[in-house]
Amino acid sequence: SEAALCEALEEVGWSVMRPATLTLRQQIAVAKGATHMAGVSGAGLTNAAFMQPGNRVTSFTPAQMPDIFYWHLAVHGGLEFREVRCRTESAPAWHIPWDGALKLSIQEVFAQLNK
Repeated sequence: SEAALCEALEEVGWSVMRPATLTLRQQIAVAKGATHMAGVSGAGLTNAAFMQPGNRVTSFTPAQMPDIFYWHLAVHGGLEFREVRCRTESAPAWHIPWDGALKLSIQEVFAQLNK
């Protein structure tokens, strides 16, 4: 579950940012101080735009997602970028084939973050 993953990440020293609970200024401050940001492609990962050049972004993305927005964001910001294409857990909606929960274990997340 997402909660179990967040707990496991925090246990090894990651800070879990919940953008919806922070003001924009707080989100910018967190991103500016981050050396590595990882998350599912979505609005929260856009905070990578405020990271310092040379830092790392890992995007967990549905395999069918056609957009390469976060790659563009990272390249223009001088960031190191990794994209991890993931299977989705449920059958995707007919009109949005990449819209589904990612099927990824905690161990798989850690394996990708430690590469």
